[in-house]
Amino acid sequence: MSIIAMALFALLRIHPSRPPSAERILWIGAHPDDEALIAPLIGPRCTNGARCSLLVMTRGERGVCLLPTGCGNDLGIVRSAEMDRAAAIFGAHLTLWTFSDVSTDVIATWSAEAGSHAALIDQIRSVVAAENPTVIYTFDPDHGSTCHPAHRAVGELVLEAEDAHVVLLETAVDFVSDGFTFHAAEPDATEFNAAASWDFLVRDVEAHPSQFTASQVESLRNAPAEQRRVWLATVPAQTHSCDR
Repeated sequence: MSIIAMALFALLRIHPSRPPSAERILWIGAHPDDEALIAPLIGPRCTNGARCSLLVMTRGERGVCLLPTGCGNDLGIVRSAEMDRAAAIFGAHLTLWTFSDVSTDVIATWSAEAGSHAALIDQIRSVVAAENPTVIYTFDPDHGSTCHPAHRAVGELVLEAEDAHVVLLETAVDFVSDGFTFHAAEPDATEFNAAASWDFLVRDVEAHPSQFTASQVESLRNAPAEQRRVWLATVPAQTHSCDR
C-alpha cells in the first residue's frame, strides 16, 4: 500500500464518521447509476468546494427499462441523459464512455474494443491524469457491491491502472422485494455514517427513473438509520463473497 493510501486509511480509522478530505474526487463506475452508492459520501464535498469527476465505462444500454412509457429503441440514450442529470447533482465533470454493457468476459470485451488491454488501461490512466484526483473511488473487485461482473471488472482495471489514491467501496447491496438492504461486504471495512447526507443517494436514484421504481425510491428514502452507511477500504476484500 502506498504512503498516501496508508495515510488516507489511517484518517478513516481515526474519524469513521467523516469522509476523507479531498480536493479532487474521481468516481469510476461501470454504468449510469453506479454512483448512487457513493453519493452520500461525495455529495457534501462536491457541493462544498471539492472538484468532482465521474468516469462511467458504459451507457448501460442492456439494462432494464422501468419507465412506464418505455425507453424507445435505445436505452443507452435514455440512461446517458439520466447520467447527465445525476452528474449535475454533484456539479461533477462527467466522462461517459461507450464500451459495451456486457456481463460476461467484461475485461476481454472492453480490451478488444479499446484495441488492446494495454490501450484500455491507458485510457483509464488518461482520465486519471486529466482529472488529477487526490482520491479515486471505485468498486471492490471481489464483490462489486452487487456481484455484477462489470462492477468487479472496473475495480480490477482501476487498481491495475493506478496504485495510489484508490479507495474501494465496501458497501454490499441486497435486493429485497421493492427495496434494498445495505451492509459491509468486508468485516474490516471502515464505516462512514451517511445519515446526514443520505438525501444525495435518494436524489441520485431519482435522476435514474429508468432504473428505479417509485417504490424502490421510497424504500431508499425510508431506509433504516443503521443502514444509512458507506463502507470503505484501501485494499480489496479477502472474503471472496461472489462465485468466481
